[in-house]
Amino acid sequence: MTTLCFYNHYHNGDLFVSKGFVNYICKQLHDKNITLEYLHENHPNVLADLPTQYQALSSDPIMSLHSTRLQKVFVNNNKIYVNTWAGPYLSEYTQDQVVLGIGGSINYLSYLDIFKHIINELNNITSWNLTQLSAPWQGLPEVQKISYNSLAVTDFILRTDFPLRVLISNGPVLCDQSWHNHNMIDYFLPIIEKNASIQWIFTWPTGIQYPNVAHTNDIFLQQGSRCDLNEISMLSEYCDFIIGRHSGPFHFCNTKTNLQNPNKTFISIGKHVGHAFPYQMSIPAKFYWLEDRNDSAVKFFIETLLVNSLIFHKPIT
Repeated sequence: MTTLCFYNHYHNGDLFVSKGFVNYICKQLHDKNITLEYLHENHPNVLADLPTQYQALSSDPIMSLHSTRLQKVFVNNNKIYVNTWAGPYLSEYTQDQVVLGIGGSINYLSYLDIFKHIINELNNITSWNLTQLSAPWQGLPEVQKISYNSLAVTDFILRTDFPLRVLISNGPVLCDQSWHNHNMIDYFLPIIEKNASIQWIFTWPTGIQYPNVAHTNDIFLQQGSRCDLNEISMLSEYCDFIIGRHSGPFHFCNTKTNLQNPNKTFISIGKHVGHAFPYQMSIPAKFYWLEDRNDSAVKFFIETLLVNSLIFHKPIT
């Protein structure tokens, strides 16, 4: 039996933004005698809704070789390995020449080209005859609610009633895609104090204790090591605004469902517009990108947009 083993040495966000493309391949192999595995070192449940078997990266000796981080698709002992980290592919499939030490900016159009490359390689070394990708929407990630705690999401929504909900991904950024890495309290505290009718939901503790402020670690109570990224993703479907830097929770909100919703507004904060995942895509959602060099300018833009939206707001149905 052949084993197809996806692997990624890096973070939750790296797993999620490539997840839909991985699933596109997996769905074409469901009736074949192929074992599907995913090697990574993040929480075992982070990709629980993929039809792959989780394996710790450290369980496969070949993954200890530094060279595997920079390989793309290779075969070893009747096992086909596919690297889903964007790094090795960026010299060929970046959308511009903005260098991050390993290549260029990365977004869903980049991943489309990366997975076209992967499918071509798999078709060259197997008889699977996989159908090629033609549009980024085919690989945008979704969260299958049955695999996660959707009841906690609906319970929270039913217990709260605000005309406008804002989800803020304010946790630390684990990549070099933001100029600053503070928890954004300076942005939001003055706005929160002036806008009690807006519900503010933070993905990282802030110490703010107001009736209109919530934190996801209080909404999603978990035992042991935490992984509420998929629950945050589901919660984001009920939020009017999604604001954040390029941390895991913000990545998990860039789903097909959210990007196709014309009532949804994203504010992406970072170093370069090419790191915004729907960069150069035509999407129904409103998507703003802000460079985070100037905190005052970022705060002014966010406050102006939120206040205007509150005046003219029609709730999400």
